[in-house]
Amino acid sequence: MSLLRRSRKPNMDGVNLLMTLLLCYPEIGTVTFDPAKGETLQMAFALNRLPSDEENKEFGRFLTESISTYHSLLGLPEGRLNITVEGNGKAAILGIKRDMATISRGEISLIAALVRDNFKDGLVTDTEMEKDLPDEATRLAHEDNIDNILGSVRHGVISETMVGYREAGRVMVYNK
Repeated sequence: MSLLRRSRKPNMDGVNLLMTLLLCYPEIGTVTFDPAKGETLQMAFALNRLPSDEENKEFGRFLTESISTYHSLLGLPEGRLNITVEGNGKAAILGIKRDMATISRGEISLIAALVRDNFKDGLVTDTEMEKDLPDEATRLAHEDNIDNILGSVRHGVISETMVGYREAGRVMVYNK
């Protein structure tokens, strides 16, 4: 008698969200959705240097004020924001964690642009991925899709932690 194993299938809304974020925003190195930590979305940006404490504080204030202003202009409620920097003298990971209840595509675009503008050449991106960036029409379609997926993820039930990352021109998503 054979035993049938039931394998868990990942929630496709979660997979699509992480995959689309990585495809649209080459600045983001990894993205994690963690329902166990209050349904948070964490974006990690790789840096080829460790920013000074003053630079970290300055960027943290600037990012917090920018997101607050964005929410205020759109009449959105404030959400949870956590900014971390971990690393050594030669490399660092900038982590930005947001709650799923209040994050939007516009805010994700704002975060990616601010990180890119602030860290410039210090930001590590996948050069293979940058060669095959989608054309403008495809990118806009993906970005519009992010709003739909965010809505789906907010109202759906995703019970597993999901991680998406890019490597050598490919995007991979898995559930933990």
